[in-house]
Amino acid sequence: MNGQLPVDKYAFIIYLFDPMQERNAAIFGAGALEHNSSSVYFMPVQQEQDLLKSMADVASHEFLHIITPLNIHSEEIGYFDFQHPKMSKHLWLYEGSTEYNAHYVQLRAGLISFEDFINEMKSKIKISRTQFNDTMPFTQLSLNALDLQNDYLNVYMKGALINWCLDIELKDLSDGKYGLQELIQDLSARYGQDKPFKDEELFDAITALTYPEIRTFFTKYVEGNEPLPLEATLNKIGIKYSPVEKELGYSFGFSKPGFDYEQGKLKIDANNLDDFGKELGYKDGDLISKIDGVEVSFKTFKFFKDYYLPSLSGDETMTIEVLRKNKKGKYKAKQLSAKVRKVDTVASHVTKIIDKPTPEQLKLRNQWMDK
Repeated sequence: MNGQLPVDKYAFIIYLFDPMQERNAAIFGAGALEHNSSSVYFMPVQQEQDLLKSMADVASHEFLHIITPLNIHSEEIGYFDFQHPKMSKHLWLYEGSTEYNAHYVQLRAGLISFEDFINEMKSKIKISRTQFNDTMPFTQLSLNALDLQNDYLNVYMKGALINWCLDIELKDLSDGKYGLQELIQDLSARYGQDKPFKDEELFDAITALTYPEIRTFFTKYVEGNEPLPLEATLNKIGIKYSPVEKELGYSFGFSKPGFDYEQGKLKIDANNLDDFGKELGYKDGDLISKIDGVEVSFKTFKFFKDYYLPSLSGDETMTIEVLRKNKKGKYKAKQLSAKVRKVDTVASHVTKIIDKPTPEQLKLRNQWMDK
């Protein structure tokens, strides 16, 4: 067998979990492990179409690890010391470029649309900039990844965004002739599986292959604490990014819920109700118990905001079960229902495709997409 297992000996294991169950309330992640003779996927329960998309994204990511770090890696990774581990500062490359390319290659192959790709990056922007410390140098996160587990998810969020910005900048500087794909090919040829680079030399090596402006990019946004220049960079390909923007959107009827520590429930402040909340009939002090029959906790509410609200089409009726105090001071369950409708909301980290891009924006967008 030449040291290889036959196909029928390859184990492909998928474990599905339900993030809406209270016992799994703290679990929101997903992922996979790729080995020589097995793959293990850990995925949330989803509709079939959503599950297939997730599987495609994760499988693409795992497969592309054949490039980074298997073919491009530093001495710390190439000669990894499992007893006394020392991390490299280049997780932006090992995981960030892999995560970015997992979606980018699907775009270039026509498996997903431009809009699908932007929606994926839009989600990464919001998660990175609302849940993590955006001023932490990415190299610091990388070097201390073993001790910064609460921040590690940002490797896949900001790491992908670093590579997106880097790709656009390279295409802009080269008039579309050289991008991240070409850079990775050059690095693979220069190093390869058996020739690791020195951790401190990679940025300068990349600069020698590209442009002085790219060294400035790494200094400011990867080694430094400056946030990625999303507004300026994305605008080059006709994408508008705004840190804060007013827009019409779906809500649960309130902007900022309070929290009742004694009951362990989100608490309604009548001063923070929007028009939909007033239509539902919230009262000051109501405690949120269920949304459409599903238990809500402080931990799971974010899941509802990130996944439930974006799934609404406008034809649904939302039912909120609240716990409301009666005249005797005891909580009683009460059902509130109303047909969903969009209301004025203040949205953070909004990313949109510009309807009428300039010829220059459209040219660079097509060059970036390799059209």
